[in-house]
Amino acid sequence: MKDVVINICGKIDDGHSVDNIEFAAVGRYECDGGRYELSYDDGQTVDAPVVSRIIIESDGTAIIERTGGINSRLNIKEGCRTQSSYQIPEGELLMGINGITVDNRLTQSGGQVRLCYSIDINAALQSKNEVLITVKEA
Repeated sequence: MKDVVINICGKIDDGHSVDNIEFAAVGRYECDGGRYELSYDDGQTVDAPVVSRIIIESDGTAIIERTGGINSRLNIKEGCRTQSSYQIPEGELLMGINGITVDNRLTQSGGQVRLCYSIDINAALQSKNEVLITVKEA
């Protein structure tokens, strides 16, 4: 694993408003045979620090995990609907994740990956999401 700078730009459209997010962190990056893994402290503390991990598999699946004070796992696969869990203070929430795009342009030295997906709860659309993750050597 090597040290990298991770920039995340995202857009969340809930049908009523659009929220834009931008986040930068120093993290760790590993490339192993078409599988890419990023990990970083996302700066949040909810009972404990939150560590995020993003895995891009060679089959085009993206996994976004958060552990610590918040625990969640989103599985995003282009053209597929998966179920994912998200922990909130009131308990665990099961969500449907509809993968629209997993555009992986990562290499051993960094690059970008673009994820587009929608989230539904009880089959009701909650949001459409687009995330661009840029990885550069530190």
